[in-house]
Amino acid sequence: MPVRLPKELQSFVLDHLAGDREALWNLCLAGNRDLFTAALPRTWQDVSFTVRFSQLPNFQKRFSQFTSNTDRAQAVRRLQLTLAGEFDKDAFTDAVADELPKLVNATHACVVCFEPCMRTTRARRGLLRL
Repeated sequence: MPVRLPKELQSFVLDHLAGDREALWNLCLAGNRDLFTAALPRTWQDVSFTVRFSQLPNFQKRFSQFTSNTDRAQAVRRLQLTLAGEFDKDAFTDAVADELPKLVNATHACVVCFEPCMRTTRARRGLLRL
């Protein structure tokens, strides 16, 4: 028979495991409904996506599916988007603009670029020289 821990002790254990996603998933699979209910939202606190420009439409679909679950979207505290390769910043902004407001409890967001990642149009380059 599983041991039922007091909520305060469960919270202490989950706070201690906050950075260890694998341990949190193991708690979700432990068979204890209380632990599952408390641990599952914490597995979504730190979220990261890696995107190449050629995969932008697929990323937009995946990100939209991720944020369509309100419980999961509200659990996110930190979001990291890693861009690999050259990107059109307008296309990237359009891909995430409608979904970011759904992450109502996010306190940190980070965009990481590998290689030169933001490309500008000729018209914008001309404006930048002025």
